[in-house]
Amino acid sequence: MLAQGPRKSERDSGEIDLEGQLDTLLEVLDKDLLSAFVFYEFGSRVTPHLSILLPLESQDRIARYVADYVLSPAKQRGSGLTEP
Repeated sequence: MLAQGPRKSERDSGEIDLEGQLDTLLEVLDKDLLSAFVFYEFGSRVTPHLSILLPLESQDRIARYVADYVLSPAKQRGSGLTEP
């Protein structure tokens, strides 16, 4: 992604605060889960059972994405959100 390089260097140097959704997306990209993000967040809206139609490797990535970013508490993901 074009924004990843400058954004990551600013974040790592402490020049900017972590900002929720963009940083979460960059984490997903760093963990090589971007395709899982797209399949889960967008593809499943078009075809709810999309994940069972995909190869096992893709299903595993989706499961990792869901475990790390959907089911985990927001404050652990760096989203800027806090739990009540």
